[in-house]
Parts: sequence; C-alpha cells; structure tokens
Amino acid sequence: MAVVLRVAVLTALVLVVESPWWIPQCDHEQYLDSGGHCCKRCPAGTHVAESCIKPHTSGICAPCHEGIDYTAHANGFQKCLPCDECKFGFEMVKSCTVKSNTECRCKAGYYCPPSCEECVRCKTKCPEGQIPVQNCNATTDMKCGSPTETKDATSLHIVITFVVVFVVVFIIGFGAFALIRWKSTRNGFCQSDEETSPQPWWEHCNKKKPGPNGASSESLLVNQIEKPGPVSENKLPGNTDRSDLAAGSTNEEPLLGSTESTAASLQPNGSRQQPVVVVAKNYDFKVLDEIYLDSRKMVPLHYWKDLMRKSGLEDNYMEEIERDHPSQTNEQRYQMLKTLQNRYGIKDALLKLLNGIWALKLTNIYENLTNELKSKGIITLETED
Repeated sequence: MAVVLRVAVLTALVLVVESPWWIPQCDHEQYLDSGGHCCKRCPAGTHVAESCIKPHTSGICAPCHEGIDYTAHANGFQKCLPCDECKFGFEMVKSCTVKSNTECRCKAGYYCPPSCEECVRCKTKCPEGQIPVQNCNATTDMKCGSPTETKDATSLHIVITFVVVFVVVFIIGFGAFALIRWKSTRNGFCQSDEETSPQPWWEHCNKKKPGPNGASSESLLVNQIEKPGPVSENKLPGNTDRSDLAAGSTNEEPLLGSTESTAASLQPNGSRQQPVVVVAKNYDFKVLDEIYLDSRKMVPLHYWKDLMRKSGLEDNYMEEIERDHPSQTNEQRYQMLKTLQNRYGIKDALLKLLNGIWALKLTNIYENLTNELKSKGIITLETED
C-alpha cells in the first residue's frame, strides 16, 4: 500500500511540474529566472549577474566586455554572447562592441554566396571564347558570357535607356505645357497681351472679342470678377452640394484604398478571414506536443525566423540557440519551439504559431496543420461572421 501511495505522489508531482499552467506567464519586457520569478530584463550591453528577489522587479545587471562579448537587445542571459572573429578570406567591417557583434565581409578577390561558411576566391579569367559580363563582388563570382550575348545586352540597355529618357522628357514637357496653360487662364480669364507673349496655342485668349454694347469680352470678365453674383448657400465652389449631403448621397465615387478595400487586400486569398481556433478541453497533451514540434518540418527554412518573431520569440533567444547548436538547423528549430512552449504553455504557443503562419500568408501550411489538429480532436475551427 505504501508503494502505491509513493507512486501516486510522484506521478502528481511530475504532472504539476510538466503542466503548462504551472509556468508563470512573463510579458515581453521580463524573463523567467530559475526560481520561477518574472524579472525585468537587463538592457543591451549587459547581462544578468543576479536575478530579482521579488517578482516583476530588476535584478543586478553586469556590463559586457568591449571587444570580447555583447548583447544586442534587452535580455535575461546569464552571460553575454561571445564576439565573432572574421574567418579566413574575410575582413572586418565593424569591430565588436558591447551592443553589437563583429561585422565581416569578403576581402577583394573573394566572394561569399548566401549561407556560406567561408569566402571563396573569385575567378580571374573566363573560359576560351567568353568574356566577363559581371565582375566579382562580395556575394557573387565573376560571370562570363559570349561576345554576341554581351553585344546584344548592351544594345538592349541602350534601347531601354533611350525609351526611358524619351518618356521622362515627354512627361516633363507635358507638365510644363499644362502648368503654363493653367497659369494663363487662372481666375477664369486670359492674361492681356502686355503681360504675356502670344503663343500659337493660346492666341484665342489674347483676342479681344467685342461684347454687348461694344465692350470687350475681357472688360466684361473683369467686371464679373469685381462684381460677383450671389452664391447659393447650398452650392459652394470646390465642395460637395450641401443639399446632397443633407440627403445622404453624393455623386463622388468612393476613394481607392478605403477601409473595406484595404482590409480585403490584407486578407490572404482575397477577402478570406482567419478562422477562430478553439482548443478542446480534453485534448491529448502528447499528441498536441508531437504535432506542435513536427510543425518545424512543414515551414521552409527561409520563413522560420520571421515566423518565430511573429510567434513572440525575440532575436536574443534565437541567437543563443543558434550558437548552442551551430549548423544544426533542425535542432535549432526544435529548441526555438520548446522555448516558446516553456514561455507560454503548449496551448498558447500553438495559437501564436498558427497566427504567425497565417500572418506570413502560408495558407497551405496553415490548412495542413489545422486539418491534422482537427483530425486528432485537438482543435475546432470557427469562422467569424
């Protein structure tokens, strides 16, 4: 009987320790220390020397060492991150400070493709029958091509440049023409011959046509300006008819970029709205944990960091995980998901992950993941009206 009682007590303790609700929920400006307290983060350039004694207060922060280690953001690290050293073929662009890591780039004559580990020496000459079409730079090797291709590309560039210049000159000329014409006819009458030089396209403005009783049309226009007629109270120049406004209708078309059209354009797949995800009360924790961690296999690597940021994981934690597991991308993603789970609990971590996938418009991944969760009885989906 005593053995059974011990097993029951140990099982209860394990469930309490592993239960997500037992983990305190710290906001983004705090971190969870080893004692289970939410402490305020230390500022960039420092690390945690001693954690806080009272929850939601600051502990003791110690500075990083210039040129040796750093922290780029507010953090809860027990030690600063070590500065990188420029590898072979690289040169230092910016030295390491207490708030930023070392910045390196390839030396002249070397290049480093995306995600490379070290710089590669550039080609110095092209194969026989080809000529350089693009010089080597920090990220791309020298490119070669046939002389015919190079000549065709040059001719195409010349044609494109000519077309662009022609279009720009035409737009500028047309704009100047419209501006001069507007100035010559502003206020509803043409300027006199003494004020402007007559041009072929506005000669009709300079002709003084006789009006009634022998008065010129110009003098009549001036009299009209000096003696304005009555203006209707409901009709104001440049404004919408007030009577129309009172009736609740206008003749104006709706502006582009209105609230409705903007909201529709931000939704993936047109006007589609994100379903509301409801986690079942009696879900299977092990099944949910397995599906949650397996989600790292669904999301392409180049989306991963953006997804983690949108799910609530700061860059500091990602950098620390990458340093602990260099060149192990699968393990890095696994540890990032576990960090989210430890911070928010499995249910909230799942919801944050799904919201991040939707925000990145990875619709197929979102549907595959939610379909699997629904098939296991973990969640249900409700579409907002």
